[in-house]
Amino acid sequence: MTEIIKLLVVIAVIIFLIRRKWKLGYIMLLAPLLIGVFFDLSPVQIGKNIIWALIDPMTLKLIGIIILVYILSGVLRKVESLKDLVDSLQ
Repeated sequence: MTEIIKLLVVIAVIIFLIRRKWKLGYIMLLAPLLIGVFFDLSPVQIGKNIIWALIDPMTLKLIGIIILVYILSGVLRKVESLKDLVDSLQ
C-alpha cells in the first residue's frame, strides 16, 4: 500500500512541475530519481538502472521513432505540407 502512495506522490510532483511550466526533459530526469529515493535505492543502484534503461532495445527503438518523427516534421515543414496534413485531419 505504501508503494502506491509513493508512486502517487511522484505523479503529483510531475503534474505540479508541468503546471509550473518546467521543461518536460527535466521532469523526465527528475521523476526516476524521485522514485529511486522513495524506494530506498542507493545512488549506485539508481545509476545502474539508468544505464540499463538507456541500453534497453525498447528504449533505443522509441528514441529512433522520436527522431524519425522529428525529421519527418522538418521535411514536411520545408515542403509546406504539414499545414495541409493537419487541415485534412480536422
